[in-house]
Amino acid sequence: GTDFYEDDEKYIFSNETMFLDVYKKVNLMKIRFNNDYYDFSNKKNKDDIVLIATEFLKKYKIVFSYEEITANLEKDNYRITFVGRIGNLKNYSFPNSMLVDLYGNILEFNYYFIDYEKFNSTKIKSMKEAFEEIPIDFDENLKINLNNCNLVYYYEDSLVQPAYQFHG
Repeated sequence: GTDFYEDDEKYIFSNETMFLDVYKKVNLMKIRFNNDYYDFSNKKNKDDIVLIATEFLKKYKIVFSYEEITANLEKDNYRITFVGRIGNLKNYSFPNSMLVDLYGNILEFNYYFIDYEKFNSTKIKSMKEAFEEIPIDFDENLKINLNNCNLVYYYEDSLVQPAYQFHG
């Protein structure tokens, strides 16, 4: 059977294998899995973990668009992030994501269902202006090697705003 709970922040549905949290204010649905069903027999590499994440989406027919998949190690788990787009810019504000352990067990899946509406227009700074605003205490021994810069969206002050993402 399925159990149902509610607190100030979310609705929680659960059964023997999983929990489904539906957040009231954030437009987030989070699936968390019961670790009694995990397999700890073989550690996986990063590429296998990304494949497990994408196969999970296919298996359960979870469809959303994304331009890029990132996999970053967080303690003993990988955060798999599915970066989408708004118009022609990547949107890093509320990416759908999974937390997968080193054995390939999916610990949680975060699915945001957000419709973006134009609020206003803003002038975009140049890359040089944006770089100069980075709060780095420069000294003569510090060297910075940048090899790429992308214009993307991020979330700040309740708005999705354009920003430069520097790589190096």
